[in-house]
Amino acid sequence: LGLERRILNAVWDHFGLQHPTAECASAVDEADARALATEYRDVVKGKGPEWVPAAKPLPQPVKFRRQDQVEADFLERLESYLMTTIAWQRRTVE
Repeated sequence: LGLERRILNAVWDHFGLQHPTAECASAVDEADARALATEYRDVVKGKGPEWVPAAKPLPQPVKFRRQDQVEADFLERLESYLMTTIAWQRRTVE
């Protein structure tokens, strides 16, 4: 197994989480490979023949964004999601 998969296995075991099915893991691996191929096509500068993505890139283009912009957007969306989830849980408990 690759390093990433070994780390994930350790996390699942540590927290007592069920490991994903082989079908789910395969779907995640395929999505990851397509995202990587898309990033390579649209964002990587100075592409050389050393590496060619194995997967077909997604049809939608992606554009480079600074890490601080991505992080701020992620945290904003996460907070919104968590607040919505907490509100929903409170309504179902009452």
